[in-house]
Amino acid sequence: MKLHKQLALTLIIQVIGSSSTLLATLWIGITAGPQQQGHFNQLKSLIDLSIALAAMGMPQALYIYTQSNRLSLYKAKKISLWIGALGLLTGSATAFWSNGYDPTLIVIFGATSIAGCLHAQWRALLLLSQKSLTFNLTTIAPQVLLIPLAIWISIFNETSSTAISFGIFLAWAIGAAFAEMVLSKLPNQQQSCKEKGNLHSLLLHGFSTGITVALAILGTVLVQKAAQQSAGQAGLGVFSIALLLAQIPLTPLNYALPLLLKIRLAQRIINPFDNIFFFATALLISILAIAVFFLGSIRSDLWMGPAYSGVHNILAILLTAGIAEISIRLGGVNAHATLRPWITVVAEAMRIITLLTLWFSTLDQQNPHTLPQLATGWLLAAIVSLVTLKLCTHCRRGEAPHDTPAQRL
Repeated sequence: MKLHKQLALTLIIQVIGSSSTLLATLWIGITAGPQQQGHFNQLKSLIDLSIALAAMGMPQALYIYTQSNRLSLYKAKKISLWIGALGLLTGSATAFWSNGYDPTLIVIFGATSIAGCLHAQWRALLLLSQKSLTFNLTTIAPQVLLIPLAIWISIFNETSSTAISFGIFLAWAIGAAFAEMVLSKLPNQQQSCKEKGNLHSLLLHGFSTGITVALAILGTVLVQKAAQQSAGQAGLGVFSIALLLAQIPLTPLNYALPLLLKIRLAQRIINPFDNIFFFATALLISILAIAVFFLGSIRSDLWMGPAYSGVHNILAILLTAGIAEISIRLGGVNAHATLRPWITVVAEAMRIITLLTLWFSTLDQQNPHTLPQLATGWLLAAIVSLVTLKLCTHCRRGEAPHDTPAQRL
């Protein structure tokens, strides 16, 4: 299948996945209220964080090294099992950090993290296939399964962390099983005699990528925590739904990134699709931000109910931050393809530092942050992250900017 057709198919299928996540969240918010919806989003973010910590960036690293014939598929699958086992540790630690000593919740978080970590690694290895359909279907499987979970929550009024977390576990477990079934049909590559020598650099690459992902999710967790402290559980729900809605225009780009990375590795040059995605997504986000601003003057709750009054201001600011996110993620593709993932680590670290600085420097118990102020802080942090990434990339430009794993290894 031609490249542009693969990208088009990817975008169509991934729209289904992102729409499923949005539909599930909106369903909980409308039927159960912002408090329950915020609780669901917070649990999901915590589980995503524990999965990212366990994966250590290995999904992308395993794909890059296997694609460049420095690692066999057999060895990659074997490594993925050891990495997946780390989910028990990170999931248990995350559950204890967020909810204290709850044995049942600790076990569920641990099991969910294992399933999610294995799904992430096996899904990435499916990029080795010439067909993108299996990769796309594997990607959206856990997202689609959130819809029956949302219906179950609303019908039976399940509000406990244990029940919701178990539902999320089932979604990831089924997704991981599907990923393994598809991956087992791929032919194993010939063993490479240099695999032992590559293992060290593989782990370093994966560790750097993992820190990047973990810091990105940590930023979401921190801003959600700030919203909860400032405006209570209802405020958390309002901010969470705005954050989710702001991510929707970025979804096509997010799921095209693996294919763009695949193109970058094959062509050894920055491909023209980067500029196409940037300008197309930036234009879409700009139009949406303006539309949200004017629609908010008619209905500030954007027709989601009185409990979401004022959400339009928050959403407009977060959408604006999305324009910076486009450039950050596209820059990350080039950094990882040239084996310089540390650039994205520094960029995301600066985002966290900016968020914490803004949060603590303006923290006032008498006058807590408003949700629009937190959204503005998120925008500023995104800008700082983008500037950092550009500066780091510029500083390294003179050192073989078009290197690829095949060249540098």
